[in-house]
Amino acid sequence: MRTAAEKTLTARDVTLKYVGPIEKAISRSGINHGTTKFDAGLGIGIANDIDRDELLLRLRPVLYVPFASVLNVTQEQAGAVEAAGPRVRIGLHLGEVVTLEGAAGPVLSYQAYIEKIERRRGLWLIGAIVAAVVSVAIYVGTSRVRTHE
Repeated sequence: MRTAAEKTLTARDVTLKYVGPIEKAISRSGINHGTTKFDAGLGIGIANDIDRDELLLRLRPVLYVPFASVLNVTQEQAGAVEAAGPRVRIGLHLGEVVTLEGAAGPVLSYQAYIEKIERRRGLWLIGAIVAAVVSVAIYVGTSRVRTHE
């Protein structure tokens, strides 16, 4: 898991319309075409100021964006996001909200994002080391059994 450099985040000033659980829809093509909806966790709905076509604006007045999964945003943090005000600045990376700052200051900081990624990276490293040690122990144990036969 790579950490996005702060300068590579896409910063946008947006108007919040919704904060809470959102769904992610995946479309399929072919014989079994259709759409499958998945729980995408907590996220925000922002006013659609991207589309310039009137029809698209009427079809999608609100765009939904999930919080980065590594942040594990809680209901309390979602409440703080909502309290940050209708106009906020978000930092996006790969279509997920990584940072969020209201008029009173940051609610989801870049530093917290980095700390959580580093912690997750450390857990993966510990898991890989444990798996390697167990593999070596199993190999050594089974090679001794084969040599004594």
